[in-house]
Amino acid sequence: MRGLIFGVIAVALIAPFLILESNAIFTPVIPIYSIDNAPTIDEFKKFSQDNLLKDYGPFSITRENGERIDSYYFYDDSKKPKIILYIEDSTDERLENYRPYNSDFITWYFEAEHNKGYFIYAERNGNSCLFPSEKYADFWSGCDGGAVEVKETDEGFAIYVKFFDDVVSPTIDDPYSLYFDYVDIQESDEDGILKKWKSYHFPDLWTEGKAVPMMEPILYPIQVNSGKISTDDFLYKPIDILTEKLTRNSFSCADDTVSIDTSEKIYSLDDVVNVHVSVKSAYDEKNVKLRLYNLELDELYQKQGKISSDGKVSFLIDLDKVDGIHELGNQAFKVEAEYGIDGPKDFTYFGIGKTPVPEKPDLCYFYATFDKFSKSASFLIHVEDPSNTGYDQVQIFVDKQGDSIKNLELFLILKSWPTR
Repeated sequence: MRGLIFGVIAVALIAPFLILESNAIFTPVIPIYSIDNAPTIDEFKKFSQDNLLKDYGPFSITRENGERIDSYYFYDDSKKPKIILYIEDSTDERLENYRPYNSDFITWYFEAEHNKGYFIYAERNGNSCLFPSEKYADFWSGCDGGAVEVKETDEGFAIYVKFFDDVVSPTIDDPYSLYFDYVDIQESDEDGILKKWKSYHFPDLWTEGKAVPMMEPILYPIQVNSGKISTDDFLYKPIDILTEKLTRNSFSCADDTVSIDTSEKIYSLDDVVNVHVSVKSAYDEKNVKLRLYNLELDELYQKQGKISSDGKVSFLIDLDKVDGIHELGNQAFKVEAEYGIDGPKDFTYFGIGKTPVPEKPDLCYFYATFDKFSKSASFLIHVEDPSNTGYDQVQIFVDKQGDSIKNLELFLILKSWPTR
């Protein structure tokens, strides 16, 4: 099993996140607020961003010039999602005789159910529309399925998207799929001919992103250490020295593909150990390999098995027939199950005779620090992940103002997202 260390140095405490696209990779990054009543379109017209949405943190993209694109996603009791977007853009160039767009514009693809998507567009000049994606080829046929409102702001313009159809609510297992592109027309000549433009795609490296609901959170106190962790400290100091005086916080590892347990925790040398393995996976792979180790991680025994249609398999280990186990005597052992070849794993411990059985250690945890002088926070994150894929990631969402719905001084959602 490989351990990964992530160092996050957060000065502004808000940064854009990467998203990974694939049917086999589940990487939600945009939070959707699941609330009773989302802001209405009339409230959007009347109030500023700060007044309307002060209790909600946006998903923000900061462009090279420092201007931001802030987006908010809501799902409320009406069963009709709402999207609100604020775009900072100091260049308000207009074109002549261009189709379909003559000013800065944004386009979305939004899919709530498989093969049931919507296309959304909005122009700075006020033109906007929403319609089912299957009508994209008949682009000029008109809007159908929702309303899109555009208004000017002091910093640029803002957009409100409202769906007319009932839409299924997002879940952790079935998130919404989406992407959007913003095109900034930066320069045109006196005849309205396009000279310079730039586009921004979300997600920035991949085709499609995911979005999951943010329900009523379960609040846990977070141990925050005084001081800060610099990038050089993270790169060049041994982790055990860097963290020896810090208090850590545990969180749930994302990869629960494999789970393993034994019927008992203590056995005798003439017992048969019953090992239960459960696998959650959409793959057709059926093979599971079981390995038995001593605490020095010397392999003593291995066995192959196949999961049944319900994703479960059991193994029997006759301790009396395991080579060398009599010489080892009363001690604890580690039993590990691996799904497929170099795939997800899980392990547990059991003991023979009167011997202490180790507790399973924290595999995913983080250290948080705050430096009052620089007003910066740092997070040092440790993840044990047997899949060893570059797609896995950890995400942190922080309410930097401390004025969220729960009136928290620090609001942090930490989760590692696995490869499926």
